[in-house]
Amino acid sequence: LTALDSLKVVVQGLKSWKDAGIPVYAIGGSHDWSASGKSLLEVLEAGGLLKNVMNGSFSPDGKLILEPVRDEKTGTWLTGIGGRRQGLELEMFQSLDRESLEKVSGQKIFLFHGMIEELKPKGLDGVKSVPLSLFPKGWSYYAGGHLHKRIQLPINTSTGSMLVYPGPLFPESFSELEELGHGSFVIFEDFVPKY
Repeated sequence: LTALDSLKVVVQGLKSWKDAGIPVYAIGGSHDWSASGKSLLEVLEAGGLLKNVMNGSFSPDGKLILEPVRDEKTGTWLTGIGGRRQGLELEMFQSLDRESLEKVSGQKIFLFHGMIEELKPKGLDGVKSVPLSLFPKGWSYYAGGHLHKRIQLPINTSTGSMLVYPGPLFPESFSELEELGHGSFVIFEDFVPKY
């Protein structure tokens, strides 16, 4: 398939979900990021095929204030921080107004694309990553991307809050194929992740 053929398949899939009344929420990954701030996600969002939940602005004092999106059917709040090249999303987390996000009540999902310092694989010591302390506390589910590992990490056992990396859709090396066996994704239903 060419890149345009692949894009056509994706758009057809997103359209079928839209027609079925299934909303799609997304954030950009490190390969979606550009210095201009423009990406294909904007085109898909303008076409009504998905909602980019990294929505916000910077306050005069430099704080990143995210505006969570509410799913109409479930009432669940969603927001997050997309990935940037070379771990530059760390700067976004450092400026994040976590206090306002921690005040949001109800079920809430925080999406992110990047490595977490405490979960960083061996051999990647010099790669920028985000410490867990920079994430907003009290969210029900932290949906991760970028790290090619399958990880489920309880964040708060009393509330059932957890952080999940689904692993890659397709292993990109023989070592990943040996370790994982196959690609995967997570279906998160009733706040229970299933690979």
